Amino acid sequence: MGQSLGYYQDEGLQVEIIGMGGNSDAMLAIAGGSVDIVFTSLSGLLEAIKAGQEIYGFWGYNNGIEFTIHSKNGDSLADMKGKRIAISSFGGLTDFVTRVGLEMAGLDPEKDAEILVISGGAPPKLAALEAGQIDAAILTSPPSFEAIERGYKVIFSQADINPTWPTKIAIAHKNFIEKNPETIKAFLRALQRSVDHLIAHPEDGAKDLVNRVKYEERYSMMAMEEIIPGFPPNGEIDLSGLETFWEISIRAGDVDEVWPEEKWLDRRFIDTASEWLRN
Repeated sequence: MGQSLGYYQDEGLQVEIIGMGGNSDAMLAIAGGSVDIVFTSLSGLLEAIKAGQEIYGFWGYNNGIEFTIHSKNGDSLADMKGKRIAISSFGGLTDFVTRVGLEMAGLDPEKDAEILVISGGAPPKLAALEAGQIDAAILTSPPSFEAIERGYKVIFSQADINPTWPTKIAIAHKNFIEKNPETIKAFLRALQRSVDHLIAHPEDGAKDLVNRVKYEERYSMMAMEEIIPGFPPNGEIDLSGLETFWEISIRAGDVDEVWPEEKWLDRRFIDTASEWLRN
């Protein structure tokens, strides 16, 4: 929306939007310097830091619920024992949510189900479901709405873990943050202006989805209704969802303890947002 409405241009920025196949691709891109800012899951950021990258989160982008798991072969993840479940990438949020869901259902993600990667977004996953190549797939809206219409029930939701979640945060390399604080502020002003517009005019967001990524209008409007409540007003990361994230990460063995903020979050923009965000 920011690009369509010219908000980035108003800030003197030329922004190129690049789609990534998942967290792993995004982390390679930001580590190699081919992209400047990435919107990713917190789990993806942690994996990059554990790999030795000097990458930090600097803005909470969305605290809403993003993913649901769909299948015709059961009513819950407890029915997925011995089944094949498709995710977008290993180490990313789709992987994280799927494994936690299986654990909550009393299954061992390493032994009781086959988790496999089908990249390229929702269409390949839906095609694999229809062909019987997989038994379940984790999807986001609007494709999740299409899956329901095709008869694939929601057998698990990210909301079953916690009603709120640090679904997407903005991250950048330490060097980029240090050298370009005013550029980042300009980018975030345009981004927030776009979010404010979406909240006031969700129909414009739906039209933009139709034009840009060719989603059907009815699915696009449903997606707006689902996504909009998760946008924070000032970049804050929801504390309830964050607490649950650390609890699950420790239980899964991804980390040994709750990380101090300074290890993964640069708060300078969040803490000063009232001074520059909506100027």
